[in-house]
Amino acid sequence: MFQQVSSISDSTRKYDFTVLIDIADGNPNGNPDEDNRPRIDEETEQGLISDVCLKRKIRDYIDAAHADEPGRAIYVLNRGEFLEQVNTNIVKDCEQDAEFLKRYEKAKNDKGELLPRVISDYFCTRYFDVRAFGAVPGKPIDRSTIRGPIQMSFGRSIDPVHIQEHAISRVVQNKPRKEGTEDVHGTFGAKFTVRYGLYKFTGHYSPFLGKRTGFSDDDLALFWEALLRWPAIDVSAARSSMAVRGLYVFAHDDPFGSAPAHLLFSRVTVPAVCEARSWDDYKDGISIETADMPEGVTLTKVVG
Repeated sequence: MFQQVSSISDSTRKYDFTVLIDIADGNPNGNPDEDNRPRIDEETEQGLISDVCLKRKIRDYIDAAHADEPGRAIYVLNRGEFLEQVNTNIVKDCEQDAEFLKRYEKAKNDKGELLPRVISDYFCTRYFDVRAFGAVPGKPIDRSTIRGPIQMSFGRSIDPVHIQEHAISRVVQNKPRKEGTEDVHGTFGAKFTVRYGLYKFTGHYSPFLGKRTGFSDDDLALFWEALLRWPAIDVSAARSSMAVRGLYVFAHDDPFGSAPAHLLFSRVTVPAVCEARSWDDYKDGISIETADMPEGVTLTKVVG
């Protein structure tokens, strides 16, 4: 698997990719506006997983497996750190990093403040997710929005999904019993699951934006690794059965693209299955069209 990843880790090339992810008896991406029910398209009843959700899983994998390595820290952590304070500390670190500032003829304005592009570069140097996905740091940093080279679509299930609601109870009392009242043995709630769903994402890597953020060949290889391995560290009661079932990568010789992405994505077809219950219901029907590939495009089937 990872030998194939090394062949698609040239950060000077353009890549378009399709990802297949499935889940059984779990909640792949709850909607906070609907009591954490799995997201769906209300018109078609197909399940949805946001691009933000998938990026979160990639960030969490890298934070767990590689955060101690130089330049592979994660900026948008899931531990509730106060970003304004984080940003303030980063600016202070940048001001004191003489070795880093040597690369600029002019790093500060007439007021002695660091130029926005210098701060942006410092963010990119320190944080993998900023180099990959970009960032909008906010206060106290102005005019330092960073566009990342990797972007992904929402994931959409191949078929409509069936959402089940389960009553759950907590037996531990969270309030002391008032005198003269009966014992309270707990509280009730609800948990939502998708019976089964196979979701398809599409994504893109831009070498031009990669050059701006300093995204390297090693970074691209790490992205593919995280995209394949995140289920190992994302296990929970709601996501114990999630798996990456397919990764299909189209590499372009032309950095602007040797063929339109939508035409390449149409070469990976997953037919609808009435009342699918597992990956076995889909796997034999998936079609990968490799004949008459556009000139300058190479398809690598990493998984699937």
